[in-house]
Amino acid sequence: SDVCSSDLVRGVRGNMKVLWIGNPYCSKDLVSLGWQIEYFSTEFLLPLTWKELRQKCSFCPDMVVLGDESLPPLLLDVVNFPCLTFFYCVDSHIHSWYPYYAQAFDLVTVAMRDHLPQFSNKILGSNQILWLPLFARNSDVPVPGAPIKWDVLFVGKNDPELTPLRFHFLNKLQKDFPGLVIKQGDYTKLYPHARIVLNLADRGDLNFRVFETLGCAKCLVTNRTGNGLLDLFTPETDLFVYDPKNLKALIELFKFLLANHELCQRVAQNGYEKINTFHRSHHRAARLHQWIQEQDIQSLLKKRQKQKKIIYQDILRPLFLLCAEQVKIPVWQQKYIKAARGQWDEIYSLRS
Repeated sequence: SDVCSSDLVRGVRGNMKVLWIGNPYCSKDLVSLGWQIEYFSTEFLLPLTWKELRQKCSFCPDMVVLGDESLPPLLLDVVNFPCLTFFYCVDSHIHSWYPYYAQAFDLVTVAMRDHLPQFSNKILGSNQILWLPLFARNSDVPVPGAPIKWDVLFVGKNDPELTPLRFHFLNKLQKDFPGLVIKQGDYTKLYPHARIVLNLADRGDLNFRVFETLGCAKCLVTNRTGNGLLDLFTPETDLFVYDPKNLKALIELFKFLLANHELCQRVAQNGYEKINTFHRSHHRAARLHQWIQEQDIQSLLKKRQKQKKIIYQDILRPLFLLCAEQVKIPVWQQKYIKAARGQWDEIYSLRS
């Protein structure tokens, strides 16, 4: 094995050596907590085996993290990794296979609270799964004195093919309420010029836009969703909520808020203070660090070792076969086929 028990104990209790693949999320704040992190961008990656990762990484990691980027499975023989493994899962509202792939990992964080039951009662125990909501970044800050240009602003994709529900909702709303402006681009440069920021989570997710808007100290109007929205924020105190099926009520809410600027500013300030107190990147990093320190690493590795045949046969192999059918990149297809056959050494010889 590449990793010995003393390395693992040292890693968790002291300076954790981490190979982080994909979206970095709150990882920069983990560095300040003693983590040594080497990053792999998924932009240039293929699905990889442990042998390939070790060739690319400058050290033998105590833990490998997969930061969700809504891509097919990137770690092939993850069930065989000799170190701790962690899936930082965000887009479970988009990918129904995530709860199954997650069973091959030792630890999983789930951004969508209502999806937690889908990840448990399979291989993972409740102690291996953590609700870790999204957060505001350090760049999400107010811009005092910015001139107001728009009454209500939505920033994000508005494409009839990529986001059809959002596209039809926003277009209909804009026809009935011309004060709505729809833009794409850097929200940190756009939000300061809006009185109200509109959010639409068309899959019911508790999305980044909630935290971004409040982090910029803007008055947020968001559709009422599950996944922890009302556990973290209080309607009419930190933000305002609406029902997407009732456009008339939403328009009336806009008119009411635009006529009550002080109320908008007060609620925006409340939301901003709650972000600064509980929901910045460093808050998530601190919770994640604490959670991993609490783990019995040897027990987790032994559990995965004991169940790896079941995980591979019942979960990973069918998933790899499905991926081989659906992905369009030939070398990816070949890798998934060989992974489904357990031909790990042959995968190493494949190149893009």
